[in-house]
Amino acid sequence: MKYGHTILIKVRNILLVLIWGCSKLIYAQETIVPELTDVVYMLTYDHGGLVLWGSDHFQERLSNAILWLDKYPSFKIGLDNEAYIYDYFHDHEPELLNEIKIYLDKYQGRFGIGSCTYGQPLSTFINEESNIRQIAYSLKATQKHFHYLL
Repeated sequence: MKYGHTILIKVRNILLVLIWGCSKLIYAQETIVPELTDVVYMLTYDHGGLVLWGSDHFQERLSNAILWLDKYPSFKIGLDNEAYIYDYFHDHEPELLNEIKIYLDKYQGRFGIGSCTYGQPLSTFINEESNIRQIAYSLKATQKHFHYLL
């Protein structure tokens, strides 16, 4: 597990360096001096989820997100996991589910959860009805645990 995670971090770092390098090539004609009022948008993807990585991985990523939320007042983040994780936490790790609820309340507008599907289906290999069912189960679990009106 740690080996795969290390590879993902290296790939992410390479991509960030490439993006930075490309921006330098594009703006090579002028010197850009960043100001404190400049806004930086960063898009990243962390493939989380209980089935693939386990609850320790989720807890680590949640803790990292909270550190960033505390350190940077304008930082916003959304966690994207399969909705099954919330049913699992309800049954096996309720303290972790409660922690998520506290953070959703504490960081309203800055911290959110998103769950497209209940599991992690390979949408290209299963039929349309199953894909819709995955979305419906996800909506139901998210509403059940977080009272989201989706």
